[in-house]
Amino acid sequence: MPYPPGYLEERTQVLEAISKAIEMRAAVVALLSDADSEDAALTSLQRLLGTTELGARAVLELQFRRLVPAERRKIEDQLKSLRAEVSGSPLKP
Repeated sequence: MPYPPGYLEERTQVLEAISKAIEMRAAVVALLSDADSEDAALTSLQRLLGTTELGARAVLELQFRRLVPAERRKIEDQLKSLRAEVSGSPLKP
């Protein structure tokens, strides 16, 4: 199924940001708790996670259920699949 131009790259950015945020969840929660505004939170998330505004916005909208290990595995599996698709190499078992 063909994707719109840029879709795979944007989806990869979002999943990478979410994955990093989950790994650094204590720092992310502290950052969000101290932010004066949504814009300040977005800017700080971009800096902390080394991500784009799109990635930071995805983290800001993240639901806590994504912290459950099964949900985290789903995110990692999707990210691995997208990276393989973007690079054009087949997935390794």
